[in-house]
Amino acid sequence: KLELAERFADAEATEGSAGMYGEVWGYSFLNAAACGALASVVTHPFDVMKTQLQSHQRATSRNNYRIYRIHNTWTCAKALHEQYGWRGFTLGIVPRTARVLLASGLLFATYELCHALIDDLELEELRRVQRHRQYRRKVSSLPR
Repeated sequence: KLELAERFADAEATEGSAGMYGEVWGYSFLNAAACGALASVVTHPFDVMKTQLQSHQRATSRNNYRIYRIHNTWTCAKALHEQYGWRGFTLGIVPRTARVLLASGLLFATYELCHALIDDLELEELRRVQRHRQYRRKVSSLPR
């Protein structure tokens, strides 16, 4: 019975492994891409404000002194809203979401695929060791 179960498991593993890996990769890619896109959309307004704070500083000079209109996140949000309206918080959202969607999908799908491959290799090694032990038991139980 044990040998029959092992043969069945080996046949099942060799026949369906390519399809199984494709499913693992596909599901992982879709899940990670959806989560990455959602995170990108939710955090994009804050990323726009961070970029504004870092790069533009919105400085004006008066008597060789720099006066900054943006001091913190709140003043940055007000300045963005004054200049662009609510649309200012979504500028560049499509390319950023597309980039994050692909990057997170590929990263996590590849990770899960490698994880599944390593698990299968470890399982195959475990089966090989078990067969070797069974063979040694059979050989040692034979009369000499």
